[in-house]
Amino acid sequence: ILILAVITTSILGVLRTQHFYFLGVGLSLVISGFIFFIQYNYPRIFSLNKSRNIEKNLIAAMQDMLVQLNSGVPIFEIMSNIANSNYGEVSEEFKKITSEINSGTHQIEALEKYGKINTSHYFRRVLWQLSNGMRAGSDMAIVLEEEVKNLSEEQAIQIQSYGNKLNPMIGYLQLIEATI
Repeated sequence: ILILAVITTSILGVLRTQHFYFLGVGLSLVISGFIFFIQYNYPRIFSLNKSRNIEKNLIAAMQDMLVQLNSGVPIFEIMSNIANSNYGEVSEEFKKITSEINSGTHQIEALEKYGKINTSHYFRRVLWQLSNGMRAGSDMAIVLEEEVKNLSEEQAIQIQSYGNKLNPMIGYLQLIEATI
């Protein structure tokens, strides 16, 4: 704050602004507050962006996994293929999981570990379903198919809910426009 106050006060002094001492200190406090606010909220914003990027490609990646599983590809190979595909953050997360498995961790443990630390609720649920299905010895095709169906339904509900929130605003804007 002190360096910023000196810089702003000096600039305002060179510009011959009245009361440049007060304005320089006040301006430096405002700028410092703005920088503090951005730095304070950055982790939350980063986490939300990461979650959105994961959820954007999650259904497509799950459908790809389902197709590969129905073709007889083993689960680890499927995760490796997803990691090397172009599914954005989903691929990045699967790269971490496959790296963990390659380092000697059991598949179920790696899925559970990344399921606990991931910021996306839906991705955590997918990893949890995969690990539980593997632990129980279930038919993974059924597990993935149900999860794809559930995610698609939830996405449709979210879109419909968003549309319902917009409808009153659109009606209000049309009412204002009609009165003008």
